[in-house]
Amino acid sequence: MTLNPPIVFGVPRSGSTFIFNIIDKLFEDVGGVDSQVHTLDIKDKSLLNNKVIATYRDFRNCIVSYRKLQHTNTKLIYIYYKILNSLTCLEYLKELSNDKVLFLKYEDFFQNFDYIFEKLEDFYNYEFSSEKKEWIIENFNIENGNNNLHKVMKGFNKHHIQNGGKTNWKDYEDWNLLNLEGYPVDIKTKLDFTAALKYHLKLWEYEV
Repeated sequence: MTLNPPIVFGVPRSGSTFIFNIIDKLFEDVGGVDSQVHTLDIKDKSLLNNKVIATYRDFRNCIVSYRKLQHTNTKLIYIYYKILNSLTCLEYLKELSNDKVLFLKYEDFFQNFDYIFEKLEDFYNYEFSSEKKEWIIENFNIENGNNNLHKVMKGFNKHHIQNGGKTNWKDYEDWNLLNLEGYPVDIKTKLDFTAALKYHLKLWEYEV
């Protein structure tokens, strides 16, 4: 059986780099995966010529994690735009509802290698080699620390994983546009972005 590498898509800060590196290693015999993406050209009819692996996460945690990675001086409105643009693409993939898209939820897969391998093998109807899976478990374990992970993972830096990958938006007050008095965004934009975020949270069955 010839395996064709998938497109790896993910909402920013939803573990897509982690999944990308796992898949790149599993598919290294056929050239690996070129890159991961955070947006898709949904008008491109050839998009699903290949399979797509899509990662997502509680989008409030994506916002907090993204802001922490980029430092607090990054404009929150920019992060909202970036996250919501990815969510539009994610919703498009959900509407396709076919056997060419595998959705991986961060809260289920993070550091759960057995879960990831099982989902990928079911998706491809193929069993990956035990040697590769053992190598991935040994080298991509978060317990190795950022300093070691960035040496073996593509697109990974020393600050990539924060709080052990367990960022919780409830511990932060500066992620929500509505909570920021005097923030340079008009109230209509704040309300529009908040409504859009709530819509996507409900769509992906997160508690609002």
